[in-house]
Amino acid sequence: MQILIWGDEMKRKISICIIVLLAVIVLILAFTNTKKESIPEETGTLEVTEDSETVLAANTDHIHYAYLVRAKDQKLVVYCSDGKTIYFETGIAVRSLSESMQQKAEDGIGFFTEADLYDFLESYSS
Repeated sequence: MQILIWGDEMKRKISICIIVLLAVIVLILAFTNTKKESIPEETGTLEVTEDSETVLAANTDHIHYAYLVRAKDQKLVVYCSDGKTIYFETGIAVRSLSESMQQKAEDGIGFFTEADLYDFLESYSS
């Protein structure tokens, strides 16, 4: 009779371990799927400039940036996400940018965060 009780206990422990393992796997899968859905889809081109800055070209229709920097009257101007409303004028001359960045500024350079925007502007001011 001792052997049967030990066997039943072992089966119960194994069953509990399997259930806990399955629950952990389900939670991991649910968490990874949630993370994938929250990442915005980016279809722009990722480029690294001479200054080792990472800049996304804003010439695609699928990406919604928080800010766009464009050349206007030979100065850089920051626009809101709609691309029409002026957020502020920088006073930074377009000629202070490299040729490739000047071309990108004509189309618009997109930024997702205010911190990225100010890092970019800071690198070209002064």
